[in-house]
Amino acid sequence: ADGVASTACGMARSQSVVSTLLVSLMMAAGLLFAVVQWRRLLSSSTSFDIFLSHHKGGAGNTARLMKLFLSQGTRARVFYDADNLNSLDLLFEAVRSSRRVVVILSAETAQRPWCVGELAVAYQSGVPIVPVVLPSGQRLLDTLDAGSHALSDEALELLAPYDITRDDVAEVMEHVVFALEKEYSESAADATQRVVRRICGGDAGAPRQSSGLLPRDLLADLRRFKPDELTKSADRASIVVAGGGDGIEAASAAVYLKLELQRSTQEPVALAVVESRRLPLEAVEALQPSSIIYVVLTEGVFRSAPLAAFLALAARRGALLQPVTTLQDFAFPSAAFLRQLAVEGVPLGATRGVAEEALDACMPEGWTWSGAAAAQERASGDEEPLSTEEVSGAWQCLFRQIAMPCNLNSSSEDAIREQVAALVARASSRLRRQLSDNRHTLDPAGHSSGLALRRKASTLWTRVPSSGSTTAASSGTTTRYARGDARGASGATTASG
Repeated sequence: ADGVASTACGMARSQSVVSTLLVSLMMAAGLLFAVVQWRRLLSSSTSFDIFLSHHKGGAGNTARLMKLFLSQGTRARVFYDADNLNSLDLLFEAVRSSRRVVVILSAETAQRPWCVGELAVAYQSGVPIVPVVLPSGQRLLDTLDAGSHALSDEALELLAPYDITRDDVAEVMEHVVFALEKEYSESAADATQRVVRRICGGDAGAPRQSSGLLPRDLLADLRRFKPDELTKSADRASIVVAGGGDGIEAASAAVYLKLELQRSTQEPVALAVVESRRLPLEAVEALQPSSIIYVVLTEGVFRSAPLAAFLALAARRGALLQPVTTLQDFAFPSAAFLRQLAVEGVPLGATRGVAEEALDACMPEGWTWSGAAAAQERASGDEEPLSTEEVSGAWQCLFRQIAMPCNLNSSSEDAIREQVAALVARASSRLRRQLSDNRHTLDPAGHSSGLALRRKASTLWTRVPSSGSTTAASSGTTTRYARGDARGASGATTASG
């Protein structure tokens, strides 16, 4: 009897242990389920790590490039309206579901209702705001500092359905101007680096909340992030992106196109002009008939002496020139403009002499024009300084080609990649035709006849009739020259020479 009782007692103890284990396992499973559900809820409430708030007219290219940097260099989920927004009714929900709002302050940010609305919603929702001040944004800060930050009545009417009032606008703008630490930058790469350091180091004065905390793997990505590695220019590349318009927006467009061309072609791409007042020697030495030069057309591009010098040298050596428009309303030059450039040097200088001195000053360090070269060496065309006639001819050579669009501002990322693919296909097709064409005589070094090209350039501008007419680019028509007109792909405005 004692044995039976002992066995029963042992079985009871075993069953108790098993029951305890089962209960513990069930509790662990329930806890794990709760954690998973909590993580899913947190993930759904924070759809984006960074929301890029910007005014398209003043910072669209820069914001687009900043997103590309972050997308290629980290795993950050970045909101850019043209990529992630299908309806304005969802705009402010995207702000609320972001961990950070990075606002890129340019000259007109405070006058744009949707930009101000994004800031107001972020402020009300406790989403940390990181202000980045571009060069044009300093004027905005001066204006706001003086107390002028009122939106127009029409702009406020757009925000009224979302319960954003004039007082809300005044409160958030005062917060941005006086309470927040700002990051000042003159390039997209530097701005992105500063934002990353700011996020990794913690936002001064930002509320510590779950939506603002970044996952550890993303923080590790951000700490390793080096945008300079993405923008390194290749030496002696056969593909070159050249741009020289006004300010950070023009530079951002050129850098973005370089990165997209590298992705599309899987070849190294060089960058010329945008970051220096002098041409890089390696870019000049690499020019040859097999080179493809993508010329980015942005505001102020005709005032850039370095770009003018580079185009003229590219034309001397027979490189293929392909215009690329990043603005829907880019104003192509008229016949009178090109004639004035050739004869008077305007807008490169007040006089032809001043303009040609500016062109000469853009040549690489240590560059000399070999005036005493032998006749066969002079054929390469590099023994004579550049002239304004030659620059005018180079611009006309460029605009005899159909300008292809690469609309960074309003196109989605997928649409931009389609535009770049079309751009590469057209340039490659033209290059094959050009290399098989016997129109250019090549010297022993493989250069097109510089003498013939200079003669061609010096006469091109004289062929444009004085009656040549120009229509505004924004009207959707084209600039007319002696050889008729041409229209760009996908509705882009173009010019023909």
